[in-house]
This record gives sequence, C-alpha cells and structure tokens, in this order.
Amino acid sequence: MLRELPVADSSSDRYLTAQDLAQRFRVSRARAYELMRELPRLAIGRSVRVSEKALLAWEQRHTRPPAEGVRVAAPRRELRLPVAADDTPIRLTQPRTKPRTFGERGAHG
Repeated sequence: MLRELPVADSSSDRYLTAQDLAQRFRVSRARAYELMRELPRLAIGRSVRVSEKALLAWEQRHTRPPAEGVRVAAPRRELRLPVAADDTPIRLTQPRTKPRTFGERGAHG
C-alpha cells in the first residue's frame, strides 16, 4: 500500500541557487558560491542550494547601520561636454596637422 507524502505548503522554505544569490547581491557567480560556503547548504549531487531563511538570517547578521560622521560619496554627475552657441560639441583635442607615418621613425638605435 502506498503512503501519501505531505504536500509542502506555500510557507515552506524556498531554496536558492548561486545564480539567485549573484542576482540578489549583484556579484559574480563565483563570489555567490563563496558566499554559499558560509551558509548552511543543501547539496544534491553537484548541485548546491541554500535556504532563503538561512540567507535572510545571514543578511541580518551582516547588515550594519551607517557609521556616524562618515561622509558618503556624492552621486556622480553626468559628464557634460562643452558646446558652442549653436549646440554643436566643441572638440577637446586639436586635429593632426601632419599625417601619421608608419615604419622607421628615425635613427634611434
């Protein structure tokens, strides 16, 4: 006689792959695997997964509030090139006055 297995409900733990961690923390997949070594993990053959609950607990332990008195870098401003009165960009370098020559450049050796 077959025994019925309990069905996982929607509140059951979700398992994440290295790719999931890489996307979540915006790191490389190699760094995600390094992170997975710090967490309790489930290995099935060569596949490795970490529990989302364990990841959230790890994230809570490693999240720090900003330090007092530390200046945060201002957001980078967009680079704006100088423009002439008619809205054409101004060249920042001068054009070459002599054509480039290839081959020997003189008697240097």
